[in-house]
Amino acid sequence: MQSIWNIVGVAPLKASKRKGSASKSDYAKYMEEFARQGELALAREIVKFEADKAKEEAKAAAVERAFQANERERELLRQERQHVREERMAQ
Repeated sequence: MQSIWNIVGVAPLKASKRKGSASKSDYAKYMEEFARQGELALAREIVKFEADKAKEEAKAAAVERAFQANERERELLRQERQHVREERMAQ
């Protein structure tokens, strides 16, 4: 399993030069970067979703056009068979 740092792309906080924890400004910078990376990840996901949605809509439209073309062809064949049948009956 990936760590949150690898997923978001932000390195974990490094301790300040003083022994102990990171300074408040380090933490604020880190949180700003963390939020920025989250926003970028969300924007990438939205763009990917929209592209996938557009692809699926294009596929659906192509399938619908093919279906309509097949229906027209079937109707023409039906009419042609009907016409041939009527000619045979007329003879």
